[in-house]
Amino acid sequence: ARPRGQRHSWTSHGVTASIKQIRLAHAKQTGGEEQRRYAQVTCVVDAAMVYEISGAGETASTGSSEAPHQLCDVWVYERALGDGGSWRLKERLGTLSELQQTSQQ
Repeated sequence: ARPRGQRHSWTSHGVTASIKQIRLAHAKQTGGEEQRRYAQVTCVVDAAMVYEISGAGETASTGSSEAPHQLCDVWVYERALGDGGSWRLKERLGTLSELQQTSQQ
């Protein structure tokens, strides 16, 4: 929990999301023959952000207007098909550079 009076804020200085993979799949439900069909979308989110925490007369931040903090993460979203489901965050795979290093090993 935040200390009383502390405020957190994110300011975006540009966000780009690009789809890297789309996957359609199915999985058997436990205890039955019915299959769950779903779609997964893997995206790379590249953003320039400023994060600031203020309160009690103090301010701390990551990035600035002149030099925003660069984020480049890979996220997987998932949605059930056929039942009006909505998209949900499935998993954060890591930063793009972490994944590139892992694939080179």
